[in-house]
Amino acid sequence: MPPKAEVTRPKRPSAQAVRDMEAKIVALEGELSQLKQPPVTYKKMQDRVRFLTDANHRLCADLQRLQAELSALRFTASRLRDATPASAEAAIAPEMLARLVRLCHPDKHSNSAASNEATAWLLGQRT
Repeated sequence: MPPKAEVTRPKRPSAQAVRDMEAKIVALEGELSQLKQPPVTYKKMQDRVRFLTDANHRLCADLQRLQAELSALRFTASRLRDATPASAEAAIAPEMLARLVRLCHPDKHSNSAASNEATAWLLGQRT
């Protein structure tokens, strides 16, 4: 008969060892919950690409519309700039403007509505 092996009781773990083991369990549970998250599916990625492509098309269309509007505004500004010298020549000379104001002044026309309106318009032409 073989000799009997001596049976020893396992040592009881220390409080610190128990806390360390509990911390490891909590960390493993956190990792496990992250692994349970569903991965991004191919369908979701396709939907996202489709959404971004549509947004890009809308932005490109807006860009083209704004560039056309800018071009039209530049053309209008150019036409106005070209028209400025002609309108400047058509402006009433200051000496003539003073003469016209004296001629149509309301004091000389019994303060009539027409003379008031004409004088106001002439005074508005001063530069």
